[in-house]
Amino acid sequence: SREVINCAENEDLMLTECEFFKVRHLATDTAKTEVCSEDSFISLLILSGKGELEFNGEIYSIKKGDSFFIPADNGNYTIKGNIEILETRI
Repeated sequence: SREVINCAENEDLMLTECEFFKVRHLATDTAKTEVCSEDSFISLLILSGKGELEFNGEIYSIKKGDSFFIPADNGNYTIKGNIEILETRI
């Protein structure tokens, strides 16, 4: 049997972590800023909702089902909207 994890609104939750990667659930209904350091790329999978992703001076529309790759060492990125995301990094 598998454990079901319910994530509250505006909650960040580490889903799994090992020596190779980390996977977090990110949720917001306003805006959230995260850091993309030189140590890792970031892969974002939009689980639900829609909004905007801003990084490196560009703004991208994002919605459920979209996937986005942010190369390492790109500084801060901001997610705006009512959205749930699966974030993977090394």
